[in-house]
Amino acid sequence: MNRYTTTVFVLFCLVLGTITVAKPPPNNTAIPAFAHIAGVCVGYQAIKCMERLIGKGLPSTGGHPNGVRHWRARRADWYILSDGFNYGGSERGRMVEQVTLTMDSMLDKDKWKQIPVTKWAGHRLGWMGCVFPGMAWRQALNAVGKRLPKPVCSRDKNRECRTWKSMGYQRLNEHEYYVGWEAHVYVQKGLIIRIDVSYDLGRYTAP
Repeated sequence: MNRYTTTVFVLFCLVLGTITVAKPPPNNTAIPAFAHIAGVCVGYQAIKCMERLIGKGLPSTGGHPNGVRHWRARRADWYILSDGFNYGGSERGRMVEQVTLTMDSMLDKDKWKQIPVTKWAGHRLGWMGCVFPGMAWRQALNAVGKRLPKPVCSRDKNRECRTWKSMGYQRLNEHEYYVGWEAHVYVQKGLIIRIDVSYDLGRYTAP
């Protein structure tokens, strides 16, 4: 494989949003601590498990038809979005691929009242169990700073973003698995306005 072909192959994998390898991944599950959010572990638990814990969410179409669920957090001024997909061969069903906690709804205002309220109160739905939208960033840093490495910081207009990335493994079926996780915390005027947790999909191709 020459340099040009290698470059095209890498770009093709990036467009797909997957990492393709010839060596099978390990069987042991390894998921970073920051994958825990809104009562579930992103990349490990299924949407049906999330709904069993915090209540039925309002479905909508995101990356996949009817893959998104929306909730309003009980006794809190923020809401939850979860996106998932059912990978063939997985007994768990539609897996939680991404969870967002945010101060702003991504639905039209006229649909806000249709969003169900969670069974759990907001203080049980935070990132890593203790970080929530509306919390001061310094307070959050004191709560989780010792449990996480130093984040990568970036700035876009009037808000800042802290990003954590970590490798891990969670097998979905014979050929697909989660290979890495990301967490993004957006801060504006010293307050957290949004938290995102998601994964990277890997695909094993036998040589």
